[in-house]
Amino acid sequence: MASPDDKSELPDEEQPGNVPDYNRQPVPRLPRGKGTRFSTMSMFRIAMLGMLLVAVLVMRKPCADGVAKFIGGFEQKPDAGAEQAPPRTTLPPGEYIKLDGPLTEEKLKELRERAKKRQEAAKPDAGAADSKKPADSTKPAPGEPK
Repeated sequence: MASPDDKSELPDEEQPGNVPDYNRQPVPRLPRGKGTRFSTMSMFRIAMLGMLLVAVLVMRKPCADGVAKFIGGFEQKPDAGAEQAPPRTTLPPGEYIKLDGPLTEEKLKELRERAKKRQEAAKPDAGAADSKKPADSTKPAPGEPK
């Protein structure tokens, strides 16, 4: 059995106090390639990105002009003048009753009676009017039930 003081069995590098000889050991080297190596897919992606950048630079002006023309189409022309209002519809001639406030049953009844009185007062001759017009063709007064 060898004692720990026996230094003859240990290799030179492991013996205390000895410096290992680095000239005898292979030195690890960094992997060096010959140029840059890209896969086909990465080359395709780079080419597509380049074409996209060129397309953005080329299409910038026509696209900006088209958008400006589209947005500008909504503006009112300076020489167009004011837009004309649509024609107002007019009510047929006659007397109308303004309905304001809450309409209760009593108020509606009163309005109907007033309308009947006005209608009767507006007829010049009841006998002459009946001979010219059929009885069913008369329209009810505004506010009157049909």
